Amino acid sequence: MYYKVSIQNPSQHFIQFEFESEVEQNDQLLLQLPTWRPGRYELGYFAKNIRNFQVNDKNGKSVIYEKIGHSQWLIHSKNKTKIIVRYQYYANELNAGSTFLNEEQLYINPVNCFCYKPEATKCSYSIDFSLPKDYSLVCSLKKRTKTTLLAKDHWELFDSPLIASSSWEKKTYEVKGVKFHIVFQGAIKPDWDTILKDFKQFTQKQIQCFGGFPVKEYWFLVQMPSYPAYHGVEHERSTVIALGPGYKLMSPVLYDRFLGICSHELYHTWNVKNIKPAEFSPYDFSKENYNRIGYIIEGITTYMGDKMLWKAGVRSEAWFRDKLVAQYQRHMWNEGRFNHSVRDSSFDTWLDGYVAGIPGRKVSIYTEGALLAFILDVELLRNSKNKKSLDTVMKEMYKSFGGSNNGYLEKDFWSIVQKVHGKPLDDLFDNFHKKAVSYDSKFNAALKKMRWKLLIDESDVEKALYGLIAEPNSSVIAKIHPQSDAYNKGLSVGDKIIAVNGHVLNNDLADWILFYKDQRSIMLHFESNGMLNELMVNKKGNLYCNYRIVNTKR
Repeated sequence: MYYKVSIQNPSQHFIQFEFESEVEQNDQLLLQLPTWRPGRYELGYFAKNIRNFQVNDKNGKSVIYEKIGHSQWLIHSKNKTKIIVRYQYYANELNAGSTFLNEEQLYINPVNCFCYKPEATKCSYSIDFSLPKDYSLVCSLKKRTKTTLLAKDHWELFDSPLIASSSWEKKTYEVKGVKFHIVFQGAIKPDWDTILKDFKQFTQKQIQCFGGFPVKEYWFLVQMPSYPAYHGVEHERSTVIALGPGYKLMSPVLYDRFLGICSHELYHTWNVKNIKPAEFSPYDFSKENYNRIGYIIEGITTYMGDKMLWKAGVRSEAWFRDKLVAQYQRHMWNEGRFNHSVRDSSFDTWLDGYVAGIPGRKVSIYTEGALLAFILDVELLRNSKNKKSLDTVMKEMYKSFGGSNNGYLEKDFWSIVQKVHGKPLDDLFDNFHKKAVSYDSKFNAALKKMRWKLLIDESDVEKALYGLIAEPNSSVIAKIHPQSDAYNKGLSVGDKIIAVNGHVLNNDLADWILFYKDQRSIMLHFESNGMLNELMVNKKGNLYCNYRIVNTKR
């Protein structure tokens, strides 16, 4: 099958697509646009970005079609030998999973915008690009010419993002015979010596842990906009990172985030892109692909991405402890841990997994999964006297299921855990993965085994003692702890606090509550659903606290 991609007026952000396909002797032909993309397990409805959809035969004559679903078109192809579909795709969103066009670049995530024939997923594709003369393409797909890419099937096409511009910058390093390319698009001044040194170290560590790399060549495609951004998406032979502002890349904070997200996405090359869940084998882009193992896909990757930087010597143990405690704080600040298990939250990413949702409904597969990965890792280390770990489990998963056409089931993962550990870990699975509970007891026990200690900080009085978290630069309540006195007396999310002990607020709620930290209670005047109210609330410790992990070995 053949695609032609062209751009005419990039400032308007519309990409022109032309799809050409031979037609079998059928009266009708179904075309499908993907409804979601790998790495984000929710429906995306990309068809909302399409306009001016047209179908013609090889002689240029219009062919009748009808849209039969939000992302499906039925073409009446009787007596036709070839059809040509043309449409425009609006591309004005720049993140790691999007498609974007402006005067500086063409960036395409094919799963957003390429239609396919559901019955012909194994057909090969040739994609020809009509680009400005000074543009060049960078992509993991094979090139036939400088402007023509080849994909062996629609799965390879959809998993191969690309950048075309005159300004991308690339460096390459090699580990174990595999070439790794780092490509930057944006206004940046990278310190290549530092970047290549650090990337080579954590890449070597990850390959060492798995015993091999699934592909022969790999691409880090890094979008560096001039505004704040933080997002990454994994692909089989590449990843796209969106990070900004680009001019701050080598600053300590942004470079730290850069290393973290790139290590995370590289780990995904094994965990989910090669070691695939059965539910993704193969992907079905026409509907939800439900599963309950997001905590394995994203949680273990979140934990291991950080651990690899520590173990590779790119970052310190103290850095790793800070990353770990940040996950713990997110867990403790989310009452969803008492209402929805991490397994069920994995299933529900398709419902509302990437927005806050209603108060306390769910947990994060990234956060909870990472904490459970740490707990499991420490248990395996302790039980084997530091001879086996979660690394051992994942290496065995790669050996058993890497590249498998059938994929693995959740029970397969836990069977390998049991094999490595030597006995079942039913308590961890049944009482923490499957149930909605707090992980504080298990987490603290794991810290103790590492000879680390959790310290609690209650200096943010409004959060720690009154359980109140306001929206940024506001006194509107964004979160309220269910064990706080304010919650039990009727204050709720969305209420706006007007005054503390009679002092009218000016976006300084935390300051006034801190001022009265020695009092046992405070008077709040607040607005709720258009009504003014007052409430005397008592303080109570250990609500929304800050935490720190210290090493007790010294």
